[in-house]
Amino acid sequence: MKIILNSMICILMVSGIIHAQGTDQLLSLKDAIDLGKSNNLSLSQQAERIEQAKAALNINKAGYFPKLTAGGLFNYLSDIPEFNLPLGPGAGGPSEAKIYDFSLQIQQPIFTGFRLRNQVKAASQDIEYSKSQLQQVQNQIMFQIAQVYYAAQLNLLQQEVYKTSLQRSKNNLYLTKNLFNAGQIRSIDTLTVSNQLFQLETALNKLQHDYAVILTQLELILNSPSINGVQPFSTNDLLVNLEALSVYEEQALQNRPELQQVQYQILSKTYLKKSIRSAYYPQLYASATFHYFYPDVEIFKQQWTDLYLVGLNLQWEIWNRGRIKNQSRQVSYAINILTTEQEKQIKTVKNEVKQAYQMLLSDRDQIQFAQKMLQQQKQRYQITRNQYEQGLATTLDLQDAEEELTAAELQLQVNYIKWLQDKAYIYYATATIQQKFTN
Repeated sequence: MKIILNSMICILMVSGIIHAQGTDQLLSLKDAIDLGKSNNLSLSQQAERIEQAKAALNINKAGYFPKLTAGGLFNYLSDIPEFNLPLGPGAGGPSEAKIYDFSLQIQQPIFTGFRLRNQVKAASQDIEYSKSQLQQVQNQIMFQIAQVYYAAQLNLLQQEVYKTSLQRSKNNLYLTKNLFNAGQIRSIDTLTVSNQLFQLETALNKLQHDYAVILTQLELILNSPSINGVQPFSTNDLLVNLEALSVYEEQALQNRPELQQVQYQILSKTYLKKSIRSAYYPQLYASATFHYFYPDVEIFKQQWTDLYLVGLNLQWEIWNRGRIKNQSRQVSYAINILTTEQEKQIKTVKNEVKQAYQMLLSDRDQIQFAQKMLQQQKQRYQITRNQYEQGLATTLDLQDAEEELTAAELQLQVNYIKWLQDKAYIYYATATIQQKFTN
């Protein structure tokens, strides 16, 4: 009984592995995006830049805390002039002096004209800027993944079209051979249908090789060693609906990381300007120093001695020939440049959204036209094939109807995928691509 139970467990495990291999081989778009977000090297680089900005923030925050300094000193002075002091007979002074001094100092800033606070705020904005850059790169990577992924799905759709066309051509070849055997058509007609069949097989073979190339491109973006394929796409549930243009424009102005980046830069420069202008205020520090020294001088008691120094240090730069003023003006010019850049970015973003919207309107119309054309070509093909069976149409007529039907099917698939690619572009332009593709 135990052996049977263990055998059943092994069978279930093996079947589960086989089932998992069969279902997990093909990559969904969500899985591709998740894999790209985890593995893409550009995103890894940007994550390091965020950590770099955080380190800069910690450096500025360290200015709030006291600074502890340890030091050592040795001074040697030779040929000291004699002192004219009433110290009794033989008084004069030492001929040389040696001083050994070890010190420990702690210094605490009390007032720096708000320089430290503004430097910390500027560094905080730099972190937000780096995070916004990460979001921008992430959106770009997701858009690239979607474009390549949809290209792979288009290839699969085209392969299915050619396979269907191949089946029709095989049926036509079978019909043509029967008509030839019945003496109703010439042998060249059979050759014509065979050539069409060969052309379809050649086109299908090329698509299969192109599919492998597309998967290689996807592997590069995802930084994945091997991708077996993408999930097939069905056009049955595809909805070609759009919201108003104003909705997309509002989403873009609220979400685009490029606009946020400029705002973070402006705030960072503003705080930097304030930190520069802090030099107009006096700088006040408190300090305490412990000295442990040994004076090797005849007039002093030659032994290790300690002493303490506690005090306040006030520094106020009264005149610097306009240096602070020009540094402040330099940052002001940078803020003006960024403000102009922000206006340019807003116009660029609106233009991108408008272009994407117009492309989607065109795609929607083209899909409707292609659907009507496909229905007409199907009817034409069926009529032509019936006439061909009755001897009322030539082989060239049948070949032309087959080619037009295949072309109509291919064009409809191209239009479907172009709609999806352009929809991904408007998601990128409105910075909602992560929300749309990961939920």
